[in-house]
Amino acid sequence: MNQPLPLARLLTALLISLTLAACAPAPRPTEPPVDAAEAVALEQAGKTLEAGRLYLRLAAGTREPQRTELTLRGLELLLAQAPESEDVESAESALAYLATADLVPQDRVRTRLADARLALWRDRPEDALAALPADVPGVPAALGRRVEETRADAYAALEDWGRMVETHIRLEGWQPDQTGIDTNRAALWDRMLALDRATLMRLETEARDPASAGWLALARAARGTAPVTEALERALEDWAARYPDHPAAPAQVRLLREQWAALGRYPDHIAILLPMSGRLSVVSSAVYEGLTAAYYGLPADARPTLRLYDSGDQPEAAWTLYQQAVDDGADLVIGPLDRQAVTLFAGAESLPVPVLALNHSVQDTAPEHFYQYGLNPEDEARQAAEHAAIEGHLFALVLAPRNDLGERLSRSFAERFEDLGGMVLSTEFYAPQASDFAGPITRGVGLEESRARHRQLQSVVRRSLEFEPRRRQDLDLVFMVGSPREARLLAPQLRFHRAGDLPVLSTSHAYDGTRDPQADQDLDGVVLADIPWVLGVEVEGAPGRDTLSPVLSPASRQLPRLVAMGHDALRLVPLLNHLHERPGERFTGLTGSLHLDESGRIHRQLHWARFQRGELRPLMAVAPPDTPMPDTVPAVLREPPAP
Repeated sequence: MNQPLPLARLLTALLISLTLAACAPAPRPTEPPVDAAEAVALEQAGKTLEAGRLYLRLAAGTREPQRTELTLRGLELLLAQAPESEDVESAESALAYLATADLVPQDRVRTRLADARLALWRDRPEDALAALPADVPGVPAALGRRVEETRADAYAALEDWGRMVETHIRLEGWQPDQTGIDTNRAALWDRMLALDRATLMRLETEARDPASAGWLALARAARGTAPVTEALERALEDWAARYPDHPAAPAQVRLLREQWAALGRYPDHIAILLPMSGRLSVVSSAVYEGLTAAYYGLPADARPTLRLYDSGDQPEAAWTLYQQAVDDGADLVIGPLDRQAVTLFAGAESLPVPVLALNHSVQDTAPEHFYQYGLNPEDEARQAAEHAAIEGHLFALVLAPRNDLGERLSRSFAERFEDLGGMVLSTEFYAPQASDFAGPITRGVGLEESRARHRQLQSVVRRSLEFEPRRRQDLDLVFMVGSPREARLLAPQLRFHRAGDLPVLSTSHAYDGTRDPQADQDLDGVVLADIPWVLGVEVEGAPGRDTLSPVLSPASRQLPRLVAMGHDALRLVPLLNHLHERPGERFTGLTGSLHLDESGRIHRQLHWARFQRGELRPLMAVAPPDTPMPDTVPAVLREPPAP
């Protein structure tokens, strides 16, 4: 955006200065004119940095009136992009000279602009704003445009987004034509879309003029509207009613409609890579039934060609079939499902066509266009920790089965809870096959310590004392990991062992997704997170569970979360690039509010629910996508009280 003044300006100035020098009386012979042809040639060839350096060297050996113009031209070219460190000293020296020179008003503006550009390069946006003139009446449009562009850059560097928007709007008055106006609006739009929805909403309420508020509101609609055409039209209708005749209406609204229409376009050929035979066949069938349900929910003219490949039990077979699918003309592959196979794909150097894997690999790195989506249980444990922090809980007991899942979830909960300032006071593992969990519960809530103190006191006084064991009073939360069977046993035993007053958080593993009030009444009071489809929460553009269940196989009806995952997998396909380019943006699916991180992993935000009379009832809708998590709890609360 920061372009130097045209060459014609320099050449004209040099010609005038030479003419004046020739006409003016001088006490000594006039200097020969400076040969700037090489610098001009470098500039015309686009080698701006080299040209800027040469202009400054020429200026250093020249007297007025040429020196000022050569110096300004050199600075403009040098600072049109980020200069290298060795250029800073020469730029500072040039500015020091200009500070003492007798400049005409226009050249004073150019000098202050160069000073501001150097301040920005040195990461001093406050100094840049101080250097810029508050107003620049009477200067050429190109110079005025560069001043306001630099001002906008400084406000952006300071994250003063409101004034940045105002400056971009003011910039329109300096543009020479519609192309310039469109370029400026595109720059403004890109900067606004880099902000989250909550920030845009705040800025809209704080905006000092309707034009700024309208731009911010439209950006908020773009950032917060589901990638569904109907949802966009509702948002645009609301925006147009609030901001009629806004300058963004014709072009930017049309662009948004085109973008949303593109979000519904599927690639022509999609390969489905699932282990339909072998140990994961039942799981794969549930995923596939959800995927095909989404397929037949598309308009007939929008449906891609699907081809199913059975990868069986061998991870290496999935890679072989992927290559076959590419040879068969696949534009995108959904799968594999097995974690070992997903890890194999993640280790590839590159992928000929994009892959939406249905699990997460065990390694952090992955090739480009490799997306990982699955019902990651660690996400649920971390969300439980976040929910606990939001509710103000500080000191937790963790109860988990002594197996791989229990250890993973207890670790994920503890790490996130402690990141937020909480403290896990005790982690107790239990045998999954057991029915009596008195040992880990009494140890966790401190009853054994209470009984030990009672025995010690009796030995001192040497007589029987009335005694009622008390749990430790510093606990304010239980995080419980377990299957439906284990959870139905753990919850009442917690109440029996004097921990019934403690809130209990769990994960979706405690509920099999099938309504059974009689069996689940022991879970009353337990709070857990689950997917919208299981909780009966309506999702726009997707079928309800009651609508889809009758067409599912009996086995798949028992695996509703996997059916929902298959449905969301197909719906995600045309959105992958869009979501990957905007890491904070979300898509509401049957498995929750979904977003991609920078590494291509898809994360889910779930809904919270509580068991009441044996039924799991939603507490509230999922938190808005941009709801900030607390970074920590107050330091004064981090030390637990004495048990």
